[in-house]
Amino acid sequence: MSFLRTSAIIIYVWLFACSGFADLDVDQIILPKIDQKAGEQLGYCSMQPGRGVDPPIVSYHYPTYPMPTLETRTCEILFGNLSCCSRVQTEAFKISPEYNEARSSLSSCPACFFNVLTMWCGWLCSPWQANFVTATSWNRNTSVISSSDYTMHEEFTDRVYQSCQSVHLNNKTVSNIYPTPQAFVNWVMGMKTSVKVNPIITNNVTERAFNFTTAPCNASCDCSQCPSSCHFSPNMDLDLSNTHPTIEMFNSDWSYFKLGLAISYLALIVIFFTAVTIWLALYKSEPLKKNLPLVGVLLAVILAVLGTGLGISVAIKSECGVTMFNGRWSCATLGFAIAMVSVVLCFPIALSLVTYWILFRTRTRSVISEAGSGIRMTWQEIAMDPSARQKGWLQKYFLWHGALCASHPKKIIILSLLVTAALSAGMFNLEQENDLNKMWISASSQALANQQTFNNYFGSFYRREQVIITYEDPTRDILKTNEVMIVLFYLEQLIGDMSVKSDDQVVSLKNLCYKPIPDKGCQVLSPFEYWQRSVSRLDSTPPWKHISFCSQNPRHESCLTQLGLQLDPDLVLGGFTKSNFEDTKAVIVTWELTDYPYNLKATESWEKLFVEMVRDFKRDFPNFNFVYNTESSMKNELALERPAVLPSIIGSYCVMLVYIALALGTLFPIRSTKYLLIDTKFTLGLGVMIMVAGSLTTSMGLCGMFGLKNTLEVALVLPFLILALGIDNVFVLVDAFEQTNTSFDVQERVAEALSQVGSSMALASLSEGLAFLLGLIVDIPAVRTFSTFAGVAILYNFLLQISFLISCLALDAQRQKDNRLDLFACYKIKEWDPAPQDKLLPMLGRKRSKALLRSFAQRYLAPFVLHPFIKIVLLFGFVGMFMIGLLFCTEVDVGLEQQDFLPTSSYVLDFIKARNEYALVGPPLYFVLTNMNFSDPFRQNQVCNLPGCQWNSLMSYAKASPVIHTNNQSTDWVDAYLLWSQSPSCCRDNLKSGRRCSSNSSDLICQECMSMTSANRPPNSEFSEFLIWFLNSRMDENCPVIGNQFASDVMVSRDTMEISASRIQFYHEPLSNSKIQLEALKTAYTIVEKTGISGFAFSNFYLFTEEYLYVRTETWEQIGICLGAVFLMTIILLGNPGIAIAVVGVVGMILVDVLAGMYLFGLELNGISMVNILLAMGMSIEFCVHTAHAFSRSVGTKNQRSYRAMVEMTSPVVSGVLMTKIVGLTVLSFSQSIFIREYYFGMYCIILVMALLHGVFFLPVVLSLMGTDKYALSLPQKFQYPIEIDKRLVEPL
Repeated sequence: MSFLRTSAIIIYVWLFACSGFADLDVDQIILPKIDQKAGEQLGYCSMQPGRGVDPPIVSYHYPTYPMPTLETRTCEILFGNLSCCSRVQTEAFKISPEYNEARSSLSSCPACFFNVLTMWCGWLCSPWQANFVTATSWNRNTSVISSSDYTMHEEFTDRVYQSCQSVHLNNKTVSNIYPTPQAFVNWVMGMKTSVKVNPIITNNVTERAFNFTTAPCNASCDCSQCPSSCHFSPNMDLDLSNTHPTIEMFNSDWSYFKLGLAISYLALIVIFFTAVTIWLALYKSEPLKKNLPLVGVLLAVILAVLGTGLGISVAIKSECGVTMFNGRWSCATLGFAIAMVSVVLCFPIALSLVTYWILFRTRTRSVISEAGSGIRMTWQEIAMDPSARQKGWLQKYFLWHGALCASHPKKIIILSLLVTAALSAGMFNLEQENDLNKMWISASSQALANQQTFNNYFGSFYRREQVIITYEDPTRDILKTNEVMIVLFYLEQLIGDMSVKSDDQVVSLKNLCYKPIPDKGCQVLSPFEYWQRSVSRLDSTPPWKHISFCSQNPRHESCLTQLGLQLDPDLVLGGFTKSNFEDTKAVIVTWELTDYPYNLKATESWEKLFVEMVRDFKRDFPNFNFVYNTESSMKNELALERPAVLPSIIGSYCVMLVYIALALGTLFPIRSTKYLLIDTKFTLGLGVMIMVAGSLTTSMGLCGMFGLKNTLEVALVLPFLILALGIDNVFVLVDAFEQTNTSFDVQERVAEALSQVGSSMALASLSEGLAFLLGLIVDIPAVRTFSTFAGVAILYNFLLQISFLISCLALDAQRQKDNRLDLFACYKIKEWDPAPQDKLLPMLGRKRSKALLRSFAQRYLAPFVLHPFIKIVLLFGFVGMFMIGLLFCTEVDVGLEQQDFLPTSSYVLDFIKARNEYALVGPPLYFVLTNMNFSDPFRQNQVCNLPGCQWNSLMSYAKASPVIHTNNQSTDWVDAYLLWSQSPSCCRDNLKSGRRCSSNSSDLICQECMSMTSANRPPNSEFSEFLIWFLNSRMDENCPVIGNQFASDVMVSRDTMEISASRIQFYHEPLSNSKIQLEALKTAYTIVEKTGISGFAFSNFYLFTEEYLYVRTETWEQIGICLGAVFLMTIILLGNPGIAIAVVGVVGMILVDVLAGMYLFGLELNGISMVNILLAMGMSIEFCVHTAHAFSRSVGTKNQRSYRAMVEMTSPVVSGVLMTKIVGLTVLSFSQSIFIREYYFGMYCIILVMALLHGVFFLPVVLSLMGTDKYALSLPQKFQYPIEIDKRLVEPL
């Protein structure tokens, strides 16, 4: 019987819900026979129906009577024809305040409302009324009851409470407001005003109490109102995390990627040292053959003992509590594992080291000593002239080219300047790009396409101008007095009357504002709207009380806005917890403006005046704090930021150029103070400045000719880039010139220097230029633009280096040779005798200027780096760093914070801080539905959130999403239209005229306009017919559904009555940073994908955030393509695959470690950091290719060639790249801009450190191990000299 009764009730509730709470015919369902417990008095009432709609009167065992057949039914569906109430009572009950209040509050869950109705009907109409309802007080004359006791069984009230506990009331669930069934029942029965009901809950089975079948909430309630209705886990189903699969080890989660890297690194160590031991043991030296087996046994025993001791020390512990591989390990198991790993890992390392020690101590011949290869070389060997080698075609070309430029320096300089000036003429056509949309939003962006579709259907997305008001004392509650409402009145009046002149027209708010209801007025979201923006409606009641009332009664006439719409308190208040409005700390006012392109200038002028007016307005109210923001504020503040950062940038460039002029001079050792101005190279430094400036202007001129626009990144980064990537070539060239034979003429020395390093300069410049030009494949306009400017500038800078700079170098060298003063070449100093150090190399007749860095590299750095033990340490250290970098580089966050761009004094920073602290709602979100035939119930059910809708509908997903703000007021036009069509009082038409009848019309010829289908949906033919009626409908006391608020959300063709597009509005939750914004975007996109609707999700910030979906992929693609370009250029210009692989590998390791450094220092991956990664690519090439080129053109063994390369290239590369940048970065570190400090100073420091470590320390080690002699040329016999070998340094590899 219980099962049948429950089933019948569920069927009834489903029909009850589908009917929109319209009454049903009792014949539609089959109720089980009513049978209460034996002994209960059936057929007796304790209350007798009163006269008409009067309250019931006291009765003693008044016999029940059958109710007549009624057209509308309420309680009789539960008890059949036996009841203790009359038709008039049930009719009066259906229009009573308590019924309508409960229906309004609980209608989102029909099962809950039905169970509450059952509770009321039990008290009013149950045929067992005398068993559990007792009148406690009544009028002695009229017998009208004023109070009664109502005893209910605990089981019944628990089931009612369970069906209602997740229903949303006042932005909170029932369980949050009423934590116990008793509290909830007190609220339900306390709604009755005519009779005071005292609910009593008992669990005494012998006591007579009301206990009736209830409907479970999953019978008709959606997922957001009933957890048991959820057919999916929202958090799991919308899981958007990109974390790697994990396994638990040592009580922490290790990703398989992380575990694989660790195992690979340890395996590499074991394999390497095992291979070294085997390789060394192949040499049959007697001491090694005698000692090695014994050493191996002893080591094994020692390590076994140590490992076992370590394992036992763990195993004897009483409790380890360690989870390994998702299982708990005992102490014994963990100890055994530790012992085995210790032995396996340490044995090959110790054995190889002992083996090498035996060889070193016995000084026996090894494979290295047989080859006669040491790493410390004599000065004469290092000074051997590479020009004695036979030159290749590229060296021959640069020899000819250098001789040509050095022979006609003045002509070449003039020609270079003329060509540069001609190519720079396009600068006059170069425009500045200030539109952030065009700078950072790809033309192929899905969000941009969605915005255009949105604008085509609904007009431009509106602009938001906001003001947040708090007390100066932030701890004060702002809604306890009407003071803030008076402030809002004056502020809104001021903004409403404000006007600005633009293009000979005067525009004000009414011309610019967004109007959700056509011809109604501007939409202003303000708490003052709860008083319809009328001061006369304010009274002595604290504002928070009225707002609290409106949150519970959002459809109440006094709570609607001036436009007749409902207002969500979360949109206009901030700083309160849950629904405790008394604690409100801030009020938020939002003006929404249209964003039509033709009116943009006027709108931005109005916004500028808005900022000025609010700034002036706040002075009149010193007790309040005002923070404000407009849609154009960020753009205007960025325009002010550019002049602010220019002093830092220009100062950085000036300091670097002064350093270059000083560093190029031959100041060590100083000959004499008399010759100081001869040995400096300020003139050459001036030529370098002209060369850098010419590269920049030519790049801008050429790009300007082709219609490209200048951007902030080009203006700030490009000069630094040219100085970073072009100056090292200058230092390499000057250093090579100083190493040439001083007995040659200047023209011969210049030609010889260019032939030696020209291919190196070409390799660096062409690789960098090609890498930057490949940045055109990146789908971010600002990155593509910068890549184009940078690629052109680098390539043209190289052309100037081998023409203009060569000529300047020849003139400056001739000046120095003639003892003419720097910068004042007309003044000549008396001839001087050669210094003693210039006579050290009579064989080659070469003047040597041993700079500090060169001397340090020869004496200390190169021998240290190439020492066998140090090479092993460096090899595994850098490989370990690379593997750690692989782990961290995948964890770099993507995004870019707005506040990082703003000056510290910006008013927008104050607004962002206040918004993050107080705002409860984020930016608006729209789901746009296109090409959906809503006449089809299937399409309706894909969207709606009513009974009968799909469990995975759009509204269900949205309400389950943690990044979308919803409450019990959140609705959509589909749900509203279905409720409107299901309600007899809303959709009514005149039988004669066919026109719509008002909801309160009593005309008998007015009837329900639609005959609903069995699924309680409008018929296909009538859906579109009455949609226009719905969109024109307004809320009244008989129809609580507002249709005209959706008038601008549904695009209906008046001819075909088809819906071309519609939109559903939500708001995101507060989005305090770009990471949360990205998660919000991904969630919205995923919801559209999973619901299968035809349409898209759109919010304004998606335009900038969408790039972060692909920035990781694009970054790795860019790195891979650029590395391929570097490999190609290295192969072509050096012809050595081994060196090419080494260079590309080291450059790739630098980039990975740079990304890891970004993660460690909290820098995010975005378009700007992508530009910096391209810069890192160029600087990595600079630190590597010169050393690789020097290695390729050197002679001797791999160790000797690495030694020579380090000595030759450490000084010019470090002086030209590292020191220049350190000087410039020192100036940038004092910048007041967060953006400059983080993405220029901070990231450039990471790039410099990584490039320096890998290029100076790691690359020579790799070349000494991987470099091949197959492609190296040998010196002619007459230039070969004996090599002085340091016997203490024996090479093991």
